[in-house]
Amino acid sequence: MTKKILFLVCFLMVVSLAWSQTYTVSGSVISSDTKEAIIGATIKLTPGNYGAITGNTGEYSIKNIPKGNFTIKIEFIGYTTFSKEITVNKNIVYDVALKTGNITTEVIE
Repeated sequence: MTKKILFLVCFLMVVSLAWSQTYTVSGSVISSDTKEAIIGATIKLTPGNYGAITGNTGEYSIKNIPKGNFTIKIEFIGYTTFSKEITVNKNIVYDVALKTGNITTEVIE
């Protein structure tokens, strides 16, 4: 009887670990023109409320992402917004080179 209970407890622990498994999406963001790190770019994964901001080396890390399909969106002032569909089913390293964008302004009279 004790062996059955022990087996059941171990089985439930393994199943719960499999269901609660999460992953990390990380990488770096650079300028496609200069190849320099972009500091302060925002990275968002949707659906959900997952995000990060690049650090001093242009690197980011978003942890505790469940398995599934997401849209990764990377933005920084002066650069074209990058957006792409990704599938998260393992830890992913996703490096992006942002292209310089046009900044337009209007005169307010």
